[in-house]
Amino acid sequence: MPNDEGKPGPAHDPVLVATAPQNAGAARPPIRINIDQLHIALVWRDPGSTYVLDLQTGEVFLHHYNADAARDAEVRTHTERYHPIRPIDPKHSYQAVADFVEFLPESPVRNQLRATILGKGAFRRFKDFVAGHPAEKELWLIFKEQREMSYVEQWLALLPYPHEPYDPFAERRKARLDSIENLRSKRVRIRRVDHLHLRVQDLAAARDFYQELLQLPAAETTPLAAPGEAGSCLRCGNLELHLVHDPQMSRAESGGAPALAFEVASLAQARQALESAGVAVGPEEVLPGGRRALLEDPSGNRIELLEPAAAIEAPV
Repeated sequence: MPNDEGKPGPAHDPVLVATAPQNAGAARPPIRINIDQLHIALVWRDPGSTYVLDLQTGEVFLHHYNADAARDAEVRTHTERYHPIRPIDPKHSYQAVADFVEFLPESPVRNQLRATILGKGAFRRFKDFVAGHPAEKELWLIFKEQREMSYVEQWLALLPYPHEPYDPFAERRKARLDSIENLRSKRVRIRRVDHLHLRVQDLAAARDFYQELLQLPAAETTPLAAPGEAGSCLRCGNLELHLVHDPQMSRAESGGAPALAFEVASLAQARQALESAGVAVGPEEVLPGGRRALLEDPSGNRIELLEPAAAIEAPV
């Protein structure tokens, strides 16, 4: 049974269950399968050996190719009894690492791990990194076990023979896996801000202001609000701005906090363009991170224009 590299052994395959023998549908009594042994079998990767399920005894055993000619011939020939167990494809292991990094709460460690798993040799760098972080290492081992046990369940669900799985370490394993579920249930995992809602009195005037004057392009997206509610979807970088028509809204109070803040390349150029269009722009304010100016859209929503310090030219 040569693999993709020409060496004896099972080929790595994204399909979790090996091809069933031709008489898989024949009546047979249920076989008892040790979950712990099956777990080991599914994560085993060695081109010179494979784990095999004995369909008569339920035993999961490691078989070394070419170590015992008679035993090797028996396993290869009696497919009605011996069911080779293909290991989980390595790409699933990398996906588990990537998912674990995103599972962690936002922190410097998480940011470092994100960089660690990029490029060739990612898994080795990941293992070396968590080895130096005991808390993350313990959490990773539990997370990894949970993911692998989900593959065990899939494998058993696809096994075309009557079976009765049992786990000699069920209580210990459940306690460990529950700790991950408890953490997961107590966290809201936000990936990014998807969009902002801004209510406007005059939708046409708002479109002219945001699309024509501020040059925000229309976004190709799903309807932005409840059925029957008019509006427009605009895009600003990776963020969407949803203008929601609300003719009954009261004009925003003067002096309130800005509803939106836009970074501009040049505050002076933005002021010139806005004032030439008849939009009043407030005085410039110097901030620790740059400078800003405030204005209002046609509905009275306050807008903040920011020019970062890095974009400000040093005085001559």
